[in-house]
Amino acid sequence: MSDAGDKHWLKSIFDNMEEAVFLAPLSPEGVHGNFVEVNEAVCRRYGYTREELLNLNARTLNPTANLDRVRAFGRRIQREGKALFTAIHMGKDGDQIPVEVVAKRIDIDGRPYVLSVVRDLREQQLLQKAEARFGHLMDHSWHEIYIFDSTSLKFIQVNQGALDNLGYNNPEIQQLRITDLAPGLSDEDFAKLTRPLFDGSQGLRVFETVLQRKNGSSYPVEVRLQLSHSEVPPIFLANVQDITERKKIESRLQFLANYDALTELPNRSLFLDRLKVAIENAKRNNRLAAIIFLDLDGFKTINDTLGHSAGDQLIREVGRRLIRCVRKSDTVARLGGDEFTILLTNIDCVSNVECAVEKIIRGVAEPMEIADQMVNITTSLGITLCPLDDNDTAETLIKQADSAMYQAKANGKNTFEFYRASLAATELRHLELMNELKLALTRKQFELYYQPRVNLVTQQIIGAEALLRWQHPKLGFVSPVEFIPLLEANGHIKEVGAWVLSEACRQLRQWQQQGHTLRLSINVSARQFEKGIFSTQLQQHIEQLAIPPASLEIEITEGFLISQTEQAAETLARLKRIGVNISLDDFGTGYSSLAYLKQLPIDILKIDRSFVMDLQHSSDSAAIVDAIIGLAQTLGLRVTAEGIEEEAQAQFLKRRHCHEGQGYFFGRPVPAEEFERAFLRMVVVNG
Repeated sequence: MSDAGDKHWLKSIFDNMEEAVFLAPLSPEGVHGNFVEVNEAVCRRYGYTREELLNLNARTLNPTANLDRVRAFGRRIQREGKALFTAIHMGKDGDQIPVEVVAKRIDIDGRPYVLSVVRDLREQQLLQKAEARFGHLMDHSWHEIYIFDSTSLKFIQVNQGALDNLGYNNPEIQQLRITDLAPGLSDEDFAKLTRPLFDGSQGLRVFETVLQRKNGSSYPVEVRLQLSHSEVPPIFLANVQDITERKKIESRLQFLANYDALTELPNRSLFLDRLKVAIENAKRNNRLAAIIFLDLDGFKTINDTLGHSAGDQLIREVGRRLIRCVRKSDTVARLGGDEFTILLTNIDCVSNVECAVEKIIRGVAEPMEIADQMVNITTSLGITLCPLDDNDTAETLIKQADSAMYQAKANGKNTFEFYRASLAATELRHLELMNELKLALTRKQFELYYQPRVNLVTQQIIGAEALLRWQHPKLGFVSPVEFIPLLEANGHIKEVGAWVLSEACRQLRQWQQQGHTLRLSINVSARQFEKGIFSTQLQQHIEQLAIPPASLEIEITEGFLISQTEQAAETLARLKRIGVNISLDDFGTGYSSLAYLKQLPIDILKIDRSFVMDLQHSSDSAAIVDAIIGLAQTLGLRVTAEGIEEEAQAQFLKRRHCHEGQGYFFGRPVPAEEFERAFLRMVVVNG
C-alpha cells in the first residue's frame, strides 16, 4: 500500500466512525507506544484533548490491566494481525468505562502499528440490567412498578400495569417525573421524604399519595419506595398499590364512627363531643344550651305491623323532619332505635326552647306515607338546660333529659317535660344496686353463664363465651345492662373481673379434662388493665391449670380503644406473647380507629348484634357487615358475628365467609351444667 493510499484510508476511517479509534506503534515485544492519531470520538468519550492523548498510551487508559496480558495481546496482533478483547478503561475524570476493543495490525512506511476500534459497552450493560430487573420483577406484577432516576426524578422504566392504569405509553412516561404524576407531592416534599433513604437511616419508605392519570382523573395509592445504589447515579424503585377500595372502606368506617348509618345523622359519640363544647361555650358566654331527648310514641307497633323496612323508612323521615325544625347551628342526633337527641345552642331564655319543642312536636305529628300507607306518629320529649350547675357533664345532661322524657310519656305522650330533681327515680334504683353490688361477690350471688359459638361452615360448636349473671335473693335477676356499668363506676369490676377469670379458667380446664376441645372467650374491662396485673393473673391460671393459651380468648370493647393507655397497650402485647387470642367486641358501633387495628395485636373482630339483627331488613346493615368482613380479610383477622337469631342471618354470614357466629339461633346463655347437657354432647345441626 502506498503512503498516499495509507493516509487516505486512515483519514476515511477516522472521519466516518462513531466509535473511538486509536493508532499507536507496535514493538516486536507487543508493547504499544504513544498514540500517533486519535479521532474526535476518543476526545468525547475520555475527556482528553487531542494534544493530551498524543502524549499518552494504551496503558494510561487501562492502568489496572496486567502488563504480561497486554504484551501477549500485542504479540498476538503481531502474529495473527488482529485481536478482540474487553477491558475497563478510565476517563480523564476517573470514570470507569467498560469497552470492547477490536485491534488490527497495519503497516505504515514499513513499520507495524496497531489500529484499535473501541466500543463503549455502558449502554449495553444498562440494557442488560434493565432486562434482568423487569424479567423477574415487573412483567407479572399486579402492582404498578416504577424505576426512576434519583437525580432528575425522570422515569427510566415502568411496568405495563402502570401504563395501563395511567393511560400513558412508554415514550410519554419517560418524559415525566414522579412529581408530575403526584401533583400534591412537591420536589421539596419528595426530597424531605427520601432523605432517610439517602442517609441510610431507613431502607424503605412507605407512604400514601394520589396519582393523576393522563385524562385528569386521580386515584389513591400506597407507595413502597427503595433507593438502589447498584447503579450510578442511584435509582429509585417504587412498588405502588392502588388503594381505592381500601380508602372507600376506611371512609365508610370513619363515617360510621361519627354518624348513624340509617339516618346519616350524628351518632352518640359525635353528639357528646358537640355537647361538651356547647357546655363550655355556655359557661364562658353566659348563655343557655338545651338538650332534648325524644322518643317516638308507638313506634314498636308500627315496626311490628309494617315490618322493619317500613320502620327504617319512618326513622329516616323523622330525622329529616327534625332537621327542618331546628337551626343550622343546632345538632340533631340519633342514639339508636327510635331515640333522638337535639342540642340547641346560644339560647336567650326558656321560652325560646318551648317554641322550638312545640315546632318539633307539630312537625313529627304530621301524617307521613310509609310503605304505601298513611301513618301518624307522635313523640315525647324530655328537656334539660345548661349551665345550671358547675358540675354539669355531657353524660349527666343526657341522663336528665332521658328521665324527663319518661315523665312526658307517663303524662300521656305527645308532650314535653323539663327535668326536675323529682324525676330522678332511676338514680334511686342505681343507688340501691350500688349498695347491693358491694356484697354480691362475697355472698356468691354471681354466676357464669356460657353461650355457644359455632363454626358457620361446619355448624359445629367450637367454643363458648363466658357471661356474668347476677341473681339477687330479693331483687331477682338483675340485667347485666344495669349492673355492669355500676361495677365499672364503683371500681368493683376489677375484683369481680378477677373472679370471672378464675372461674372461667377452672371451668375450661374441667371441660378439657372431659375431652372437649373448646375456645373460651372472657370479657375484660379496661379498668382491669390499669395496673398491669391482669396478664400476670392470667398467666398464673394458665400455668396452674395447664390450659393451652390458644384456647383462651380475651374480649375487649371498642370503647376500650378510645380510652386505652400505654399501660393497656403493653398488657395486650404481653397477652399476645403468652399466646392467648385477643378479640375486639361490638365492632362497628362507632368508636374504632383503623390505626388501633394496625397498632394493637387484635386477632378477631366481633360484629355487633345490631347490624346482624337488621341484615334482612336494612341494606345499610348488610353493607356494613360486608365492609367489616372485607376489612378483616385484608388485615388477616377472623370474624365472629353476634346476635344471630334466624337461619337466614346465619346463611348470609356464611356466604360472606364470616368464620364464627353466636346468638339465640344456636343457643342462649346457660349455666355450665346445662351447657354440658345441651351442647357438649351434640353437634349443632341447625342452619
